[in-house]
Amino acid sequence: LRTRAGFEVRITGNHQVLTQERGDVAVENLAIGEHLHLQGAGFGHSALSENFALALGVALGDGCLTRSVSSGNMQEIVILTMAAEEKGILNRIAGEVNLQKRALRAVGSVGNGSDVHVGMTQASSVSRLSFSSQPVVDLFKQYVVLDEGSDGKRFTPAIYNLDKASIATVIQGLFTADGCVANYGDKSQYISLDSTSLELLQQAQLLLLSFGIKAKLYTNRRGGADTAMLPDGKGGSREYPVKETHSLRISRSSRFVFEREIGFAPESAKSAALKAMNATFSAYQDTLLDEIVEVTELGEEAVYDLTEPITHHFVANGLVVHNCSEYMFLNDSACNLASLNLMKFRSADGEFDSEGFKYGCRILITAQEIIIDSASYPTPRIGENSHDYRPLGLGYANLGALLMARGLPYDGDDGRAYAGAITAIMTGEAYYQSSVIARDHGWAFPGYAKNAESFIDVMRMHRKAVDDVNTTYVPKEMLTAARSSWDNAIESGVKHGYRNAQATVLAPTGTIGFLMDCDTTGIEPDIAIVKYKSLVGGGVLKIVNNTVPEALRRLGYSQAQSDKIIEYIDKNDTIEGAPELKEAHLAVFDCAFKPANGVRSIHHIGHIKMMAAAQPFISGAISKTVNMPTEATPEEIVQTYMEGWKLGLKAIAIYRDGSKRTQPLSTKREDTEKKSEVVAEAQVIHKIVEVAKPLRRKLPDERASITHKFSIAGHEGYITVGMYEDRTPGEIFLTMSKEGSTISGLMDSFATAISLSLQYGVPLQTLVDKFSHARFEPSGYTNNPNIRIAKSITDYIFRWLASKFVEQVPPADPTLSNGDETPIAIAKAKTAIAAAQLTLAPLGQENELIKREKETFQNQADAPICVDCGTLMVRNGACFKCLNCGSVFGCS
Repeated sequence: LRTRAGFEVRITGNHQVLTQERGDVAVENLAIGEHLHLQGAGFGHSALSENFALALGVALGDGCLTRSVSSGNMQEIVILTMAAEEKGILNRIAGEVNLQKRALRAVGSVGNGSDVHVGMTQASSVSRLSFSSQPVVDLFKQYVVLDEGSDGKRFTPAIYNLDKASIATVIQGLFTADGCVANYGDKSQYISLDSTSLELLQQAQLLLLSFGIKAKLYTNRRGGADTAMLPDGKGGSREYPVKETHSLRISRSSRFVFEREIGFAPESAKSAALKAMNATFSAYQDTLLDEIVEVTELGEEAVYDLTEPITHHFVANGLVVHNCSEYMFLNDSACNLASLNLMKFRSADGEFDSEGFKYGCRILITAQEIIIDSASYPTPRIGENSHDYRPLGLGYANLGALLMARGLPYDGDDGRAYAGAITAIMTGEAYYQSSVIARDHGWAFPGYAKNAESFIDVMRMHRKAVDDVNTTYVPKEMLTAARSSWDNAIESGVKHGYRNAQATVLAPTGTIGFLMDCDTTGIEPDIAIVKYKSLVGGGVLKIVNNTVPEALRRLGYSQAQSDKIIEYIDKNDTIEGAPELKEAHLAVFDCAFKPANGVRSIHHIGHIKMMAAAQPFISGAISKTVNMPTEATPEEIVQTYMEGWKLGLKAIAIYRDGSKRTQPLSTKREDTEKKSEVVAEAQVIHKIVEVAKPLRRKLPDERASITHKFSIAGHEGYITVGMYEDRTPGEIFLTMSKEGSTISGLMDSFATAISLSLQYGVPLQTLVDKFSHARFEPSGYTNNPNIRIAKSITDYIFRWLASKFVEQVPPADPTLSNGDETPIAIAKAKTAIAAAQLTLAPLGQENELIKREKETFQNQADAPICVDCGTLMVRNGACFKCLNCGSVFGCS
C-alpha cells in the first residue's frame, strides 16, 4: 500500500486502515484517491547530548566509516567532511568527541586518548574531522550505519528509543549536512534532503512525521541513468558512474513547523535562508492526510497480528491501522460485547452452577440482540453489516480466580478441561438462545440463508469438540450441560436458523472486570498474588488476590494454617516459602509474573494451552496476553507464535515483562536503594524546616494601595492591592457581587490566602504561574485592552497582577520585617537556608527540576485535549499544538 507522499507498508488485504472518507476499511476494498490518516510513532525516553546528536546527523549526511589494517590490527575511522564556512559545526563536534573520549577513558575504555581537531584542505575549501578512538566509534555505530556505501547509509533501530529533543537535533544535523533550502520566488519554496539511500530518506520521513511534519518522497530522480557529467576538480567536467538518487521535500505549512521544531544548525547559512524564506512567503495548510496511489498484491508470507488495547489502532510506517485480535468478522461491522463474572455462578458448596450460568447466557444474548437495533453506528456500511449479520460477543471474566478457588492450577490439564467445559456451555447456550429468538421473530439474520449449510457444519464441529473434553477432570453434570446446550442449539438451528452470525468472543474485560470486582480478567490468570498498580497522579496501590483464602480452604487447610499463610504473603509479597504450605499445592497459586521474592510463574506455553482449550467453543477469537519473562529470547517468541498456530488459535498477543519503560502493574515496589534516597532527602528537608521557620513580613498600619475595576463577560469586580514601602504587593482585597453571597465569600477567603502567601515570602511570579490560565466560568471578554479575554476570574486577577508588579518585584528581604523577629533570628534563618540549599543541591539538582516543572506547567496550564489523538496539547505562541500527532488548535 503506497500513498502519494511515499508512505508505504506491506499489509494483508483484509487488514483495515483508517481513511478520511469511510473510517476503517480493509486494504483490499480501498479505492485509489481515498485519503489515509498519517501519524508519527512518537518518541522514546533515551537522551543524547546536543552536540553528540548533531554529530550523528552530520555523520549520516557528510560522513563515512573506513577501515585499515595496521600491524595486524583492524582500525575503524569516522571521517566528517563539510564546507569551509561550516567549520564551526565540526569544531562543536570535535569538542564533543574529545569530551566523550575523556568520559569513556574515565570508566576504563581503551582508545586513542589524544584530542582531535578540525583540519582544512590545501585549497581551504573543505573542513574535515576524523577520529579513530574505538569506544567513540562504537557509540556512533549504535545509532548510524556509515560503512555500507552512500546508498547503504541509515539509522539503526536505536534511533527510535531517543527522546524528542535528541531526535530533533539528529535530524537537524542530517539536514544541515545534506539538506538545502529551495526558493524559486513565486513558483515554489521547500526544504529538501537528497540521498542515494532510499531507506535513510524513508526513516527521516517517519521521524519528521512525529513532529507533525509531512514530507514527500520523490524516488529515482536520475530516471535510471548510471552515469552523469560532473565537475572533474580541474575546472572542467567529465562523465562519472553514479547511483540512483532520491529526494525528500518539505513544503507548505510543514516548512514552518520544521523551522520551529528542528531547523538548521545556527552556524549554517541554511538557517538564515530558511528564516528569510518563511518570513517572505506564506503557505497553504498541510494536513496529515495522504492520497492512496497504489495497492499492489505481493503474494503470501507469514504475518502476525498486533493488538493495541486503548484506541484499537496503531501506527504502521506512518499509517493508522486497526487492531486484529479477538474480533474476527466481516469488514465494516461492529460487535456488542458483554461478559459474565464466573465467580458469581457457584452454589453454596463451591460447585459451578451450570443451569444458573446457562440462564445468565440466555439473558445477556437477548439483551445484546436488542442493542443491535437500538445502537448507532459510525458509518452507514458498518450499520448495514451489523443489521444484516447481527454479530454478538458474549464472554466471561474471572476464570483465573474460579480455577484457584476450586484448587485447580491454571497451567494443568484439569484446569484446562474445566475451562473448556465452561466455554462450551456458554457458546452452546448462546447459539441455542439465538435460534430461539429467530424462531420467535420468524426470521434469522438476513445473511443466514446463503450460509445455512456451512453454518450448521460449524455448529456440528463445535459439538464434536465437546466430546474431546477430558471427562476425568470435569464434573459429570457440567459435561451433561455442555452436551445438552449444543444438542439443543443444533436441533433448533436446523429448524429455525440463527438470529446472530457470531455469538461469543473472549474480550480483555479490563475495565468491566474492575467494575464487577473480579480478581482476574477475561481468560487471564492473575498477574501476581500481590501486585502494585501505578496511579496516574503518583504513588502505588497494593492489590492482593482475595481468592487465596478460599483456595486454601478448598485444599484442606485449617483456619489457623490459612491465617499463617496469608500473614506470610502480606509480609513477603509471595506465597512461596509460606509455613505449612504443601509443595504440591504451589501450582494452584502460580501467576503470570514471577513474584518479587519468588521464582515460580506460569510458563508461556501454559497460556497458549489454556487458550487452545477454549478456542474450539468460541465463535470469534480470544483476547489474551501471553506473558513472557524479561529474559525471553526472539527464538522463544517465534516458537510461541508457531505453537499458537499449531493449536488452532485465531489470534495471539505477546508481552515480555519489562519491555515497556513503565507498566501499570508490577510485582514489587520501587527498589530499596531508591527508597533510601527518598528517605535521606526527606530527612534533609525535615531538618531545614526545623531550623528555618517561615517569617511573616507584615505591612505597616498605613500603606499605599491601588484599586482596579474589571469586568468579565458582564461580571464586575474590584481588586485592591496593598503595597510595602518598596511598592511590592503585600495583600489583595477582592470585591464581587453582593455582600454575603457565595461568590463574595469565596473571593474574600481566596484573597486572604493570597495575602498571607505574599507576606510569608511566596514570590508573586510563583502565584502568577500557578493561577494564570485557570479555566472556569465566568469567562469571556473584558474591558482591559491588555487582557482582552479572561478564562476565569483568577486568570484575570493574576494576569493583571503580573502586568503591574511582576517586573518590579525584587527578591524578598527578610530584614524589612515589621513583626517581632529579631535581627539575630533573621541572620540565623538566612544561614540555615543557605546551608540547606547547599545540602539539597547534589541530591537531584532541585533548581533545575523545579525550573522544568514550571516550564511544563506554563506550557500546559490551559491546554485542551487534542481532538485527533486525545493527547494533552501544549501552548504554542497564542495557539496550541499536539506533541503526539502534530495537530494544532486555534491557528488559522
